[in-house]
Amino acid sequence: MLPDRLVAFVRARMAAEAAQSEGHASFVAEAGGMTLGGTIGCSAHLRPDGSTWICEVTDWVKSADEYQWRPAERQEGFGWLRIAGERFPELTELMPKRAAGDGACPTCNGSGHLTRGSQQLAGLWCEACEGLGWIVP
Repeated sequence: MLPDRLVAFVRARMAAEAAQSEGHASFVAEAGGMTLGGTIGCSAHLRPDGSTWICEVTDWVKSADEYQWRPAERQEGFGWLRIAGERFPELTELMPKRAAGDGACPTCNGSGHLTRGSQQLAGLWCEACEGLGWIVP
């Protein structure tokens, strides 16, 4: 559960998003939360109860308009919070604290970037740590 001040913040962001248009209002109502971010075929939403939900296209071949909702996996949710924290610093307090014993992500060597061999692609986050640079226990 979120602290009361963050529940109020999430609800205020939801209202601001809904005020943009009827389409936005409908989507905010369906999401039940504020938008953390999105990419092609996927968006993430923080609900006032503290849960993060993902909306993603189910079948690109059939229709980009067919999508499903699912709860974010733990690491994935923190990745979306990290991204949203760049625009909304209020949300950074929801991020886990990295303990001294928490080593670097073995996939990206702690960079948080998509890594293939020795190449790291800045701007694309690591699929293992979701851009954090470490795996949340």
